[in-house]
Order: sequence, then C-alpha cells, then structure tokens
Amino acid sequence: FVMQGLGSGPIALAGNEEQKKLLKKAASGDAIAAFALSEPEAGSDVQAMSTTAKKQGNGWVLDGTKTWISNGGIANFYVVFAKADAGITAFVVDAAEVDAKERIDIVAPHPMAVIKLKGARGVLLGDEGQGFKLAMRNLDIFRTTVAGAALGFSRRALEESLQFSKNRSMFNQKLAD
Repeated sequence: FVMQGLGSGPIALAGNEEQKKLLKKAASGDAIAAFALSEPEAGSDVQAMSTTAKKQGNGWVLDGTKTWISNGGIANFYVVFAKADAGITAFVVDAAEVDAKERIDIVAPHPMAVIKLKGARGVLLGDEGQGFKLAMRNLDIFRTTVAGAALGFSRRALEESLQFSKNRSMFNQKLAD
C-alpha cells in the first residue's frame, strides 16, 4: 500500500484527469508507481536537488539522478521532482524514459534503485514551482503508514521473542527433569 500510495499520491493530490487514469491502474495492480525525490548529493535536503527540468515545446525534459527509489526498476511510472525555472516542480515520467538498472541491495520487501534521467520526457504534475509543497503533502500522508509498519514489526518481534523464551524455558525444564 505504501509503495503504491507514495508514488501515486501526488497524482491523487494534483493530477489532471488524464494523469488520474494512472490511479485506477495502480489500484488494480496493473501499474506500479514510484516516488523519486531523494538524490545522491541532496539526501533529505530537497532544496539541494540538482535534477533539472527544462520546458521544451509542449513538454518537459528532465536530467539528473535520483536514489533510494522504492519500486525503482519495476515501476511503470515515476513521480519525479526537479528544479525548473519557477522552482521545484513535479512530473509524471513513464518508465521507458528512465534508466533504473542500478539496484540498491538492502533488506526490504520491495526493490530499491538509483534512477537516471537523461533527456527524459516528463509531463507536468500540478503547478510549476509547487513540487516541494506537493512532495511534503504526500509525505505527510504516508509517514504515518511507516510508523504503523514499524509498530507492527515491533509487536511481532516482541511476540516471537516471548514465545522463543517460553519454549526455551520449557525445553530447559524438560532437560532438568
């Protein structure tokens, strides 16, 4: 839920009718979404991003590198944040425009990748220069799901630990008898 929501949430918040068609595909599992905000040299400092977006004709061209991208390499579309003349702006980028071959090997229930945008064509999502606000609105929604997952994992770890301890005590008692 979180990975699909994180990537499709900005479209739900600011997408036009054509972009919102992606939401039905993501909800049905017919498309996989990804959220591309972090960069190798910027990390969580969004203002330091170096990925750029230039208006070209009726569209946009993006250049830069994003990292720690959940669903990277398996996504059908990416919501990418880049610096445009008006400031940080959001775009929907088709997976065919993205180089996501570089994997990040971590223990996670989903793939992580570095994505490279070289002349990638993107479609404006929301208003130009409003990408930072859109990213933060989206993250505010999904931060609670991360906390919920952490709580769930913690509870399960505690239950497993207690069960292991109980079983070990019973085993030691049988050995003593």
